[in-house]
Amino acid sequence: MQGHVVLNGTKDGGLWGWDLRSPSRAYEWEAEVAAGQPAGSVLDVHVLEDCCKAVVQRSNGELRLLDLRNCKPVVEFVAGLPKRYLPNLRCAVDTHETVVVAGGDTQRPQAVNSYELQHGRCVASVEIQLKSGLYDTRYADTPEIWALSRNELYICSGRTNDPIE
Repeated sequence: MQGHVVLNGTKDGGLWGWDLRSPSRAYEWEAEVAAGQPAGSVLDVHVLEDCCKAVVQRSNGELRLLDLRNCKPVVEFVAGLPKRYLPNLRCAVDTHETVVVAGGDTQRPQAVNSYELQHGRCVASVEIQLKSGLYDTRYADTPEIWALSRNELYICSGRTNDPIE
């Protein structure tokens, strides 16, 4: 089905897939519910080149590599937490599909972590702790903003060191 399937993450944490050659949904995987807590919404999905696995990130912080053929997790990079909602999480997979990069975990919420894709081992972690140039203002303790794109990390404070006239 390579090149013919569209995969969509759902609000309740599941995945739906459509084969573009067919009028009906070809794939449906509902997320497992733990201890009465619903799974987080799917925020990011990266289907790997083999079209059999996908990296999925949810709003509860969970980051997993899933086997799409049997709907089973292959690797868990970050376990999700109940009652946690992080709507801005995103992840990226390098072009060689050896590393997945994702933001924050419970120990380091402002970190960018890199994991070995096949085994889940954390290979690097960068703590984002840029300091604002403006002090004694309402922005002094505002965290910096960062974003991931496929191969780039963007960090921006949105502030300058220019004196206010």
